Amino acid sequence: MDKKRPDADKFLVQNPAAFTVVYDEAGATPAAYGVKGMPSSYLVDGTGKVVYVERGFLDEHKLEIEQRIASLVSKN
Repeated sequence: MDKKRPDADKFLVQNPAAFTVVYDEAGATPAAYGVKGMPSSYLVDGTGKVVYVERGFLDEHKLEIEQRIASLVSKN
């Protein structure tokens, strides 16, 4: 949701991601999913339906989210 690419790049240098990160300059993706703020994670199934939203990063939710992801991946 960063308006400026250098802001996103700076954040990623300080907080490296273990997954592919893309930059949506137009902001169409966050607008389409109604993203209110960061950090947010949206789990989207193979049909494009949002099946889970996590606002913030809570370590106690990590296992649940990983299980949800594994379940969706195994269906495809």
